[in-house]
Amino acid sequence: MSILLGKSTTAEETVKLLNVISTSAIGRDYILSKENIIESLCLLMKSQESDNPVRLNCLGILQKLTLRSSVHNKLFKNNLIEWCLNILYNEQATLSEYTVEYCLALLMNLSLTDKGRDQCINSLNLFIKVVLNYLQSDNIQVRTCINGTLYSLFKNKTVREDADIQGVKKALEESILIDSTN
Repeated sequence: MSILLGKSTTAEETVKLLNVISTSAIGRDYILSKENIIESLCLLMKSQESDNPVRLNCLGILQKLTLRSSVHNKLFKNNLIEWCLNILYNEQATLSEYTVEYCLALLMNLSLTDKGRDQCINSLNLFIKVVLNYLQSDNIQVRTCINGTLYSLFKNKTVREDADIQGVKKALEESILIDSTN
């Protein structure tokens, strides 16, 4: 599998196929049976300089694989939380809705663990900037993922205090008001 992912001529078709396969539990089992697949997908995704089909499909696969807790440590080792936050913040103007949704879903899934919360806290200023950028999105999936991640991180008193200082509480209140008027 790594051979197919490593060749530019086959990488795009391979990740498209793997993304489809990853939608089912049996497909996720198959993908995870391949040695170093997580590392290969992370490396391929991070090597992409734009929001192209290879990066989109790698992100989709990895997000679906976060349904398995056995995958989390490999994603933490590959700094996927920091990568997602940087992409969401630095490329906001050029990202597809798919990338935004899947990056935020991946963040939410990883933040449900202690190690994931710790990694989000290590990048707290960037995390809060991302939250403020996407909190009032028209996309319900985006808001759901932001709210789920905040719920997980707000277990930490320091995070709650920093978020309040940086305006997250006010933005949440405004978001609730906007939703209630619709």
